[in-house]
Amino acid sequence: MLLLLTFLSPIPVAAVVLVTLMGMTGFAATPVLGAPALRFAGSAPTLVSGLSGSAPNVGIAVGSWTAGITLSSPLGQAGPPLVGTVAAPSPSYR
Repeated sequence: MLLLLTFLSPIPVAAVVLVTLMGMTGFAATPVLGAPALRFAGSAPTLVSGLSGSAPNVGIAVGSWTAGITLSSPLGQAGPPLVGTVAAPSPSYR
């Protein structure tokens, strides 16, 4: 979806639809990924619950900062989704 957004970002309706779909899938993934973490938490379920809830927020903060930098680069509107497309499969994301 990020790659599509790279090319369709100048079209407002397409951009809104794609960002909405990404938001829906992103918010749905957090509890799904947090449940297995709690299963293996052992004696620290509160710590694991806090970390699994705050990790997406760290990603949002770093992504927003990176998007701001790329928006002011020559890439313009296509910068944030292009950087996201490159960063998503990176090993630091797993």
